[in-house]
Amino acid sequence: MVTRYTEPEYLEATFTTGDPLISGLLYEGRNTLFVAPRKHGKSVLTLQMALCLAHGIPFLEHWPIPRPRKVLYYDFENPDEEMQKTLRRLRRGLGVHEQTNRLVIRKAPYLRLSVEEGVQELASALEQDRPDLLILDPFYRLLVGSVNKDEVVGPVTGVLLYLRQKFGFSTWLPHHEHRLRKDQYGADYEDMADRFAGSWLLTAWCDTMLGFHMNVKKKQAAFSSHFSRGRPGPDGPEWSADLMLNDTEESLCFVPTGEQRLHWDWPRVGPMGLSLRQLGEMYGIIHPEQVRRIVDKLEKVDA
Repeated sequence: MVTRYTEPEYLEATFTTGDPLISGLLYEGRNTLFVAPRKHGKSVLTLQMALCLAHGIPFLEHWPIPRPRKVLYYDFENPDEEMQKTLRRLRRGLGVHEQTNRLVIRKAPYLRLSVEEGVQELASALEQDRPDLLILDPFYRLLVGSVNKDEVVGPVTGVLLYLRQKFGFSTWLPHHEHRLRKDQYGADYEDMADRFAGSWLLTAWCDTMLGFHMNVKKKQAAFSSHFSRGRPGPDGPEWSADLMLNDTEESLCFVPTGEQRLHWDWPRVGPMGLSLRQLGEMYGIIHPEQVRRIVDKLEKVDA
């Protein structure tokens, strides 16, 4: 799909910059690659984001959602019983009571976008559901062949770009990363943004790459931005957020740690002149030395 302009037409044209779906994180018409190791909670965080977006709930209590949006979630891996239970537990964790048709879940074992049948299936779904955000979880189920080969990845990302131009959705693509490569002395030699598994065409396709790493035993996670083209948002082009997983039999939800909440809220609470004890009580930080360390760092940044 090619749009033709003469120079005067192009200079006179009005182009939208893309309204935020999630302020500071996701914008209209942009592609996001969400990279994490296997079994680190990618699908849980993605489904939590989808619920927040469909219901207009701030994501991770920090990123506002200006208005509820339509989400089309293709899930290729999780058994229905498991995903249904996860969805119910996330609803309880987020305090969601009402239901909405803005979240549509489609289940399939794969969706091969390098063949005509797969392209037609996705195009028909987009025509019917008209989502603001398309989630394809995970990426490798769109392929026939290796994620490391340009000739395999290229046609798939090309189809996604074509359909995005036609239907105007944003894309969220959960994807696996490989194990961190080390040199002969055992030291890491890869940048975090280079740990995704696959062809370089994936980074050429996406506007934003986000990373996620979880300590499964401690239920602690780090959510971060590896790079972002264009509008980076209020947290800057590179940011990180420390999360913990509230995981019970009945409810499930990623939330920021107390230290992270203090970081985010510092512009508001800093001028209040609260004591370290008061700040600790407010954010549930048990050890006062943790509060002192965070406050000292934040005050140095302000200075």
